[in-house]
Amino acid sequence: MKLLRECWLIAAIAISTTCLSAEPPLASPLIPADIKAMLLEHRGQWRTEGWQIEGDKRTPVKASWECKPAVNGVGNVCTWYHEWADRPHDSALDIMGYDPKLKVLRIQRVNDTGILGAGAEVTVRGNTMTVVRESTSEAGKPRVMRNEIVVVKPGEWQQHISFDEDGKRVREWRMTQRRVNTPVPVGQTAVQPAEVPAEIASWLEGQRGKWRSEGVIVKGEERTQAFANWECAAAVNGVGNVCTWHHEWTNRPEDWAMDIAGYDPRSKLMTIARLSDTGLLDEPVSVAVRGNTLSAERHLVENGKPAVMRNEIVVTSRDERKQRMSVEVDGKAVREFIITHRRVD
Repeated sequence: MKLLRECWLIAAIAISTTCLSAEPPLASPLIPADIKAMLLEHRGQWRTEGWQIEGDKRTPVKASWECKPAVNGVGNVCTWYHEWADRPHDSALDIMGYDPKLKVLRIQRVNDTGILGAGAEVTVRGNTMTVVRESTSEAGKPRVMRNEIVVVKPGEWQQHISFDEDGKRVREWRMTQRRVNTPVPVGQTAVQPAEVPAEIASWLEGQRGKWRSEGVIVKGEERTQAFANWECAAAVNGVGNVCTWHHEWTNRPEDWAMDIAGYDPRSKLMTIARLSDTGLLDEPVSVAVRGNTLSAERHLVENGKPAVMRNEIVVTSRDERKQRMSVEVDGKAVREFIITHRRVD
């Protein structure tokens, strides 16, 4: 059942601080027309009804969900409310955008218990969305999950999810998605699950509120000021966060972004995924939380040479955080970001 929860996010199918990328792209890659159209088709309020089938057993499946444009951009933010027949109802939040590396529609989910799931890499061809995941059972047998949605007409989809193990069908889901005018129910506040470490849950809670960021980008003798306003709130009233950013760059146009943050039980780290207002969804970034310090490290290429980006944030008080990020080549810093974040609400 846990696997199904992770794959459901195909819906139907960054660090959450000012600067994550080493350099802003000069121009955003063009998003394919069929992916743009599919992102637009997701918008609105929806109702899901169908069946989970295991042998002769049939369990009803129901959900309500709503998708809106994220930060008034190309991507989407979607809120889910699952009405499970065999366990308590729960909620989840997805962000959807284009992955320019893999050239697919990417969907990233955080559930109301704070768990950030594996991103769904969705292939879009015309009116069809498909996800295929291959894995191996504990007994070493091959497993295949296939999730396919066909847009029959605007506002009505047919979805089929199948689970095969060692070439045999073990479970499938068949659902219909219809656009409706019914508001999505609001789930109850989740109880913090024991598997989310207390310091990560505390960090996520401490992020909530409205913030102002002010700092400087250092590149040789050049100093460039950078500013941002951002706000974090609990995602679907749960443990994870959804944060909206407005960057006030002094050397390029202002822009917006949205982050979702949660806990990755596989890496045992906090994980943050960012969606820009151009519709690009970055790969989630894993960050270590130790006491009052958050840190992350990434390997990249700078002017054709291997480089390391190091990012550290220190909580100096409840309402203030200091951030320092450096990009190093051959052991020397070629660029630094020095930023102070202050709570303003």
